[in-house]
Amino acid sequence: MSLKFNPFLICLLLIGLSSFSQTINYSEKLVFDDVAYITSPINGKKVISKWAGPIRYQINNSPSEFITKEIDTTFSEIKKLTSLDIKKAVSNEEANLIINLGKEDKAKNISTPSGSVMKYNGNFNHKTNDKLEIIKVENLFIVADSETKADIKYSLKRMILKSFGFFRKSEEAPYSLFYAQRNNAIKIDKFDGHIISFFYSSFVKAGMEKDQLDKMFGF
Repeated sequence: MSLKFNPFLICLLLIGLSSFSQTINYSEKLVFDDVAYITSPINGKKVISKWAGPIRYQINNSPSEFITKEIDTTFSEIKKLTSLDIKKAVSNEEANLIINLGKEDKAKNISTPSGSVMKYNGNFNHKTNDKLEIIKVENLFIVADSETKADIKYSLKRMILKSFGFFRKSEEAPYSLFYAQRNNAIKIDKFDGHIISFFYSSFVKAGMEKDQLDKMFGF
């Protein structure tokens, strides 16, 4: 007896397996729900806002090779976790994710390529299109003399994660980089990496409401 395979059913099975492989577990879901959504300016519902197009990042006024390397490494990590096209910008014109750096004693004099002046650490500007796709981000990061390398790694990674659409913090998972209180996290571990990968999976679209996502994955 010969077996006949239905190409359509096989396609559905592959899609289902792919979707399942990109889902998250209960603990990850708790953090995801805290950090992955913004409030829609249209209907007040929780929605996804994330990058969809190429990212060209730019580092301005880096005070040390250590900081530059840490930023480059973090972008490389995120590129591996996602399907995003991430490269270092070669000009101001193409840069759409900008990190302005400076030392504490020069913070008041830092100006940005857009012509604005950012006067304090953590200053963050971002733009989206009508689909809630992020199209530009600009950050300011001031390096205090009192900060250790571990402090700098932690703060840089938190800033970069925010730049990728994780605008909020979570009270869950005290060991996570997404945790609301400062902790000793200095790397993107498996837990955080899984959340980032899920957020940037092809099934999660900018503009998608939380209810839609929950229904799709059976949460």
